[in-house]
Amino acid sequence: MKNILTIDVEEHFQVEAFHQVIPRSSWDKRQSRLTMNLMRLLDMFDEYGARATFFVLGWIADKYPNLVGMIKARGHELATHGYNHESLKRMTESEFKSDLQRSVDAIGKAAGVKARGFRAPTFSADRKVEWIWETLLACGIEYDSSIFPIYHDLYGDPRAPRFPYFVNSGSGSILEIPPTTYSVFGRLLPACGGGSFRLFPYWYTKLAIQAYNERGYPAMIYLHPWEIDPNQPREAAGMRSRFRHYTNLQTVERKLRRLLASYEFGPVCDIYPHARNSVSSGSRG
Repeated sequence: MKNILTIDVEEHFQVEAFHQVIPRSSWDKRQSRLTMNLMRLLDMFDEYGARATFFVLGWIADKYPNLVGMIKARGHELATHGYNHESLKRMTESEFKSDLQRSVDAIGKAAGVKARGFRAPTFSADRKVEWIWETLLACGIEYDSSIFPIYHDLYGDPRAPRFPYFVNSGSGSILEIPPTTYSVFGRLLPACGGGSFRLFPYWYTKLAIQAYNERGYPAMIYLHPWEIDPNQPREAAGMRSRFRHYTNLQTVERKLRRLLASYEFGPVCDIYPHARNSVSSGSRG
C-alpha cells in the first residue's frame, strides 16, 4: 500500500515553539537554511523514488519562488501551510481569510498551480469553528490535514475521528485527513511525524504504519526541512521549547531513509485524487 509523505515547508525560526522569542519582523534578518535542507530532502526522495505533498508557507513562496517552482518541477504536490505560520487560534475570520488567500496566491505565482490542500500551522484548526471551513472552501481548498485526534497542550481534538472523514459546513464539505496516531493502552498518541518521529524509536513509527495499512488506510508521515538539520542555530528559548525543537534531530535522516527504503510513498493527490468524494461523508461531530 502507498502511504502519504508530507513536508511542512518553513524555516527553523518560524515554528510555534519560538513564537514568543522570534518576532515576525525579524524573519528577513535571520539566517536561512531552507534551501540546503529542502534540496537534501528532494535529492533523498529522488533516490528512493518517493513523491510528497509540500505544505508551503506563502511567505516562503514569495521569498523563494524558484525553490517552490523546483518542488513542482521534481514531481511533487504543492499545498498551503498559510502565509505567516500564525496559529488560527490567534486569528479572526477576516485575518484568516486574508492570510490563506495570500498564501494561495503566492504559491500560484511561484509555481503556476492552485493549492488544493491546507495544513494549519501547529494543527490549530478547529472542526467546530464554522468560518474556518467556509473560508477554506471560499479559497478553493478541497482537503485539510489539521485536526490531530489527540490531547496536546498546543493543539488536538481527542474526540475527532481518527481516520479520514468530511467536515461539513453551510457551503459544502472538505475532506479531513488526520495526522497518523497509534493506540497505546486505549489512548491515541501522535505517530509518524514531527516530535513523535524524533522522540520515539523507529519501531514505534513502523507499528503505527502497519496498524493503518492493516485497516486499509494509508499512514501519513509529516516532517519539516529543519528536522534533518542538527547543526541549525540554537535559539534562546525556554527549556520546553528547546526540548521540543532540538531533541534527537540527529536521528531524523537515518529514520527517514529507513522508511523510504521500506515503504512506498506518494502525495495526497495520488491517494485522494478527487478529495470531495473520496470517503463516506461525516460531520464535525
